[in-house]
Amino acid sequence: MGVTNLEQTNIALYTSGGHICPPLPAGVQFDLELGKDAGQSIDRYLEQALAISPATPSIFHESAALTQVGIVVARRLKIQMPHAAVFPNLCSAWVAPTTLYAKTTGLEIPRRNLRSRFPHLLGAQEMTLEAMLADMAGLEPVNLATLSEEDQDLWKEERNFAAQRGLIIDEMSGLFAGAGKDYNAGLIEAILRLSDCDEHFVRSTRGQGRLSIRNAYLVFLGASTPGGLAPHLNSERLWSMGVWPRFALLTPEDGRPAWQEARPFGGTLDLSATLCELYTRLPPVVWPQTPIALDVGVGTTVLNTWTRYDKSLRYDLLTPELPERLWGWYGRAPTQVLKVAVLLAALDWKAGAAPKIELPHLMRAISIVESWRASVHRLLAMTTQSVYSTMQQRITRLLALADPHGATLRDMYKAFRDKTPFEIESVLEQMARVNEIIVVDVRPGPQGGRPTKRYRLAAV
Repeated sequence: MGVTNLEQTNIALYTSGGHICPPLPAGVQFDLELGKDAGQSIDRYLEQALAISPATPSIFHESAALTQVGIVVARRLKIQMPHAAVFPNLCSAWVAPTTLYAKTTGLEIPRRNLRSRFPHLLGAQEMTLEAMLADMAGLEPVNLATLSEEDQDLWKEERNFAAQRGLIIDEMSGLFAGAGKDYNAGLIEAILRLSDCDEHFVRSTRGQGRLSIRNAYLVFLGASTPGGLAPHLNSERLWSMGVWPRFALLTPEDGRPAWQEARPFGGTLDLSATLCELYTRLPPVVWPQTPIALDVGVGTTVLNTWTRYDKSLRYDLLTPELPERLWGWYGRAPTQVLKVAVLLAALDWKAGAAPKIELPHLMRAISIVESWRASVHRLLAMTTQSVYSTMQQRITRLLALADPHGATLRDMYKAFRDKTPFEIESVLEQMARVNEIIVVDVRPGPQGGRPTKRYRLAAV
């Protein structure tokens, strides 16, 4: 295939979903063919996972494979960059309409695989913030003595990797909704610190006392529908505080999927044997020790190539045309490439004291993260449309009740207290533009007053 401009080879990728994702600068060229043989365990996982759940998009299965590798690494690999150490933990969210894309079935594959071999590396599926932090601090559960011998042995294994956890959550919108409750205040902030692999996270409360979590490492894989996650994805607070810029926000690449029957699949996943081998090659951990991270090798050519990608995402593409909320996501994309490259190198690690990132690993990592970049643009378009449709329906119902006189802006501000005036007026403007509503100027009556506007449903 030779040296090819990514803008030319992946132009369909950047315009997928009806939402334009800006291509990389013309001068940034990569030989994408170099990456095809890197991390082939991912390809074998894709084949087997698609046999089990063919409706689940490949981009979801691919992230599930990377998530499993990241969980098994458990903070025992890193790249030492000038600014900080980069650990290969990923936070990913699958966002797609219910049922058609078989998100739950797709999630169950990595969950079942990890439960059968590495249950001590998985966090609880339901928990409060206090319970999660207590687990990650290595504190004994209050009912430990009443647990079965099997569960007590499992807890002891878990404590060896107390602060290194993988969370696989089927409906992640509930997690974000619960974050606003009193009992989970601070949950989002804690997840941010833990996903940043804080060396020493300390929390002190009157009720729980002082908790100390050392060498945190959180891997997160969740799923939701566009409607369920839309309020959170449209939260400027969550974007500005850096929640969504840390996530691979994944959506289906195509339209409605074709109908496919699951194919018979027996035995175990090929990825399982690779994960078991990787787990045992990495430094063992016994409580109260914390994991020792091996330094992943990276050559000068690889680093120079990555630097070109880094400049493209963190500088060249940050233009006024790019939605400002995506600037943080773009800024973190080069780090995501490093994380994925570490995971791919770990899968191919056959000799040496630690894995080494070769150019093929970097090429495939760039290809994967570029697919994520296209996806985040698709998702913004999808959730924006979802929010608009919901608001449009609410306005239509209100104006139907107010017929024939219509309603004023003040009426709508009072009726939709959960929305800002800007959000309400933006939808009204779009509805008027497509003739779904009409705007009537109302002059002051004989007693004076200010002119106003009334909004009515357009005649069918």
